[in-house]
Amino acid sequence: MGSEISKKYVVAEQPCASGGNSCLWRIFSARNRATEEKVSLWVFNKSDDLKDLSDKTHRERLLDIQRRDSKTIKMMRHPSIVGVLDTFEEARGGGLAFITERIKFSLANALGNRRHIPIGSKADNLARKGKEMEFYEVARGIASISEALQYVHTISRRIHLNLGPESILMTASGHWKLAGFGFSIELPKDGSDGTPCPHFH
Repeated sequence: MGSEISKKYVVAEQPCASGGNSCLWRIFSARNRATEEKVSLWVFNKSDDLKDLSDKTHRERLLDIQRRDSKTIKMMRHPSIVGVLDTFEEARGGGLAFITERIKFSLANALGNRRHIPIGSKADNLARKGKEMEFYEVARGIASISEALQYVHTISRRIHLNLGPESILMTASGHWKLAGFGFSIELPKDGSDGTPCPHFH
């Protein structure tokens, strides 16, 4: 998977952000070699990111959540949802990756969760400044996420189930966008209200 990515994209050495379930996705600044477009590479590596979990069942469940996140966000098409531009096949060791529009940081990063972000780096300093948002920026961001959720619930017929700071990403232009679909489930196609939820018993 690494060579496939490097053929098409120039990728920064260190993550600039993290997001999704428990901020497990490492997000790198990248550039498309052919078009020069600035993008972001999202990476999850099972061997690195789940190495501290001794329970194999728990590890596999988290990997399934990451797979669902990667698969579901590709299907979403809305201006207030992080836009996926390119995807890659899953690596043998459980590595997942996809390319999105350029992301600056997650709301979780701005609020202090710097998982995967090197302390003192440019990305760390940028995330710290993210806490200094004006009231109108927060209001506009909440409105944007509300529009995204309306699309997810009414058009895509899904329930997100993981709305939190790690699922809200900031673009380079300052827009708030929704991600983190690893826990999402489809609503019944027959219009009924009852929906089994495998994540909560």
